[in-house]
Amino acid sequence: VYLRANNVDLGAAMKELRALAGKKEITLGEFGWLLQNVLARFIDGHAEISPLSRSRRAFLPFLVEPVGTRFVAFLPDRSAHLAEGFPYLAEIDGVPMAKWIEVSAQVVPRGSPQYRTRHALRWLREIQLFRGWAGRKATDEVSVTLVSEQGKRTARTMALAKEYPMYGHWPMAMRKAEPRVLDN
Repeated sequence: VYLRANNVDLGAAMKELRALAGKKEITLGEFGWLLQNVLARFIDGHAEISPLSRSRRAFLPFLVEPVGTRFVAFLPDRSAHLAEGFPYLAEIDGVPMAKWIEVSAQVVPRGSPQYRTRHALRWLREIQLFRGWAGRKATDEVSVTLVSEQGKRTARTMALAKEYPMYGHWPMAMRKAEPRVLDN
């Protein structure tokens, strides 16, 4: 069923994969990313080449979630936004978020627009890979442009993380404590 859901020509996709892989000597990890790109043409959100994540040694030092048409950036421990009063992420390395989502969505299955955006943001933790795909140089830092509720902008530069930031239960305290009603 999934094989035919998006009218993907698997034979042509595999031929394209062989051509890409045959252009130069590539690592097993690079081949995995190319194969993930082929799997993403289908709609099965469970189909994934593992372990692709954490294949690099430098990651975005924050997490991002979509909120309507904007993106909220926050620390992996969920303790704060990247800058007080500036919850929204507008750019990474001077590139608008819409472009980063377009680049990282290449490895996301062709589900709903909401599914694709959310998972593209999650894959974006692999910033070094997607910098290469976007024709940008890998660096040890990341620059972000953040926006306040009123539209004021601020910039921050931070070191890339050596640990893969994890999404998980929200809020984080819920994993450690009994369920409770949060104050307004």
